[in-house]
Amino acid sequence: MSDDLMNRPTEISVDRSSFDEFALPVWTPSGLRTIVYGDTDRYSTKPILVCVPGITRNYQDFRDVAEIASQRFRVIGVTLLGMGRSDRLPSAEAYRAAGWDAQVNCVVTLLAHLRAKTVTFLGTSFGGVIGILLAAQPNTPISTLILNDIGAFCCRENFIGFNEALASEIKFLNLAHAEKFIKFAFRSVGYLTAREWHAFTLDSIEAADGDQYRLSYDPNIARQFLGEERGDLDLWDCWNSVRCPTLVVRGKESQWLSESTVEKMRDVNPACDGLTLNGCGHFPHLRSKEHIEPIMRWLEKRMLIDA
Repeated sequence: MSDDLMNRPTEISVDRSSFDEFALPVWTPSGLRTIVYGDTDRYSTKPILVCVPGITRNYQDFRDVAEIASQRFRVIGVTLLGMGRSDRLPSAEAYRAAGWDAQVNCVVTLLAHLRAKTVTFLGTSFGGVIGILLAAQPNTPISTLILNDIGAFCCRENFIGFNEALASEIKFLNLAHAEKFIKFAFRSVGYLTAREWHAFTLDSIEAADGDQYRLSYDPNIARQFLGEERGDLDLWDCWNSVRCPTLVVRGKESQWLSESTVEKMRDVNPACDGLTLNGCGHFPHLRSKEHIEPIMRWLEKRMLIDA
């Protein structure tokens, strides 16, 4: 791709053929809002795989998962409030008032909309936090859980400077500048080809004023935490109630999820397995066969065991 083309203002467009996009109304303390989700086949009777991304991300992160997994699953990708094409709340205070409950409610509302008795749940980072919270509930619809570089504990050091970095609205003059930033900011996700980095960039930005671009999330999500001392993320009480088969995927270089946390999680839940992906940290991008196929092999094995 020539520098001239990369510097030319152009419509943001990527191949989104893995998903059809739908809108869903959800309740928040600020009133009704709309989230978007992708569905590989709304009329399919296959088992459902629900995929939830992390903070600042959107359901297009699971496009490659959908392409591979749709042979066995109806794949649903969710974009949470304040991210991607889903609605934003009016202020940082509104996100603080809504708390995690509003984002969890987005997923619960979607599950009710799908009328699925059971689902397999794949959550990256904060999406995995939602997975743990829901899997710990009595009568949970989550029958199988996959956690992408998140677990029952994350030390507070990982949050130092995190919200400050996300709280600023960063704009880019052109796609070349955006792609350079994305490659640096997400350098720990693992190896991607030039074409894959370009797609990752397009999935991460949206049009801004004039011919500029900005990151496709609401900085108010992070601004709600500015000035607060962040503690550890401690979900052990919830994890103690999770009994479904679980795969904890860890980037080998991750500082967000330690090997000792994975081992402790496996001690608590005998149905929990671990998978380490080389060449990446937080969070594995799940955009290559090297990342996706080991997860699919584990899923197919679990389906045979549970059949």
